[in-house]
Amino acid sequence: MLDLGVPHKKHREIAVVESQLMSLGYLTLGLSFGVLIFVGSTVFVADLMEWEKCPAAPPGA
Repeated sequence: MLDLGVPHKKHREIAVVESQLMSLGYLTLGLSFGVLIFVGSTVFVADLMEWEKCPAAPPGA
């Protein structure tokens, strides 16, 4: 897991701009993950809907 201790191993006070950039990076990472989950679930539901439309295989096939 990426934590604040990973990019900043030295204990020092970070500047406001650096803090804002890191926050923007974490926000972008979180939103990207959310979009990935949303798109994946949409594709999954679309596949399920197509699967339900398929005719059943005849007996003995």
